[in-house]
Amino acid sequence: MSVRCTVPVVIAFLAAVLAGCTAGKELSLDTAQDRFRYGMELYKSENYLEAVKQFEIIRLQFPGSAIADSAQFYSGMSRFKREEYQLAVFDFQLMIRNQPDSPLAPDAYYMIAKCYVMLSPPVDLDQNFTLKALDALQTFMELYPSHEKVAEARQDYSRLYRKLALKEFKTGVLYRKLGYYRAALVYFNTVIDRYYSTDLVDDAMVEKIEILVEKKRYAEARTAIREFMRKYPDSPLLSRVESAKEIVDRSLGHSTLVGEAKQNERNDDD
Repeated sequence: MSVRCTVPVVIAFLAAVLAGCTAGKELSLDTAQDRFRYGMELYKSENYLEAVKQFEIIRLQFPGSAIADSAQFYSGMSRFKREEYQLAVFDFQLMIRNQPDSPLAPDAYYMIAKCYVMLSPPVDLDQNFTLKALDALQTFMELYPSHEKVAEARQDYSRLYRKLALKEFKTGVLYRKLGYYRAALVYFNTVIDRYYSTDLVDDAMVEKIEILVEKKRYAEARTAIREFMRKYPDSPLLSRVESAKEIVDRSLGHSTLVGEAKQNERNDDD
């Protein structure tokens, strides 16, 4: 037999052997435990797609088994590893709904939050997933305050909370550039009032002060300037506020002098 004929035969033989091994493996998975063990082998070898198939079989064929919660959880973990975050959320939520007392429930709550964290888009896009992430993180931290992942959850929460503040701030800056001052003030006030714990509050206050000065709303500007100097005396933005203060003091001082002169004129007429 020539070498040319031998190679296809060998390849066909090896394929048949491998197929037989796979078939034998499938046939030997008679129990939920055997199939879960095989699924975890696939998971640990990073064959996540095949692992999901094994965990799904357990869910469908052995829904009442003692490892049903583990199979559902690792189905979610496999999807998470594949960056199929919304499908992973479904798996984790299904596990919590079907086995709420499972020892894996705290981890499932955390992973739901982590999936939404991963789905959170850049700041210029719609932040619906960011809001879901914040809600899920808050739920997890309230339910399991002593969980080992709470510290990481707090970091994610702070970062995403700031992202929402940044979106409001950037929108305000855009409206100011376009000359829509009233709309800009709405967004800057949102940063100041709603996201007061972020490092963007002094930025928003400076933008607000400058708009009030530009619109000659000096009394309001003076109140905002006093608040800024009281709260942020060491802010790197202080020079901008001091420049605004000079304009306000000069304008209000002039207004006071004019008012006093008019009052004196009325007194003389009397």
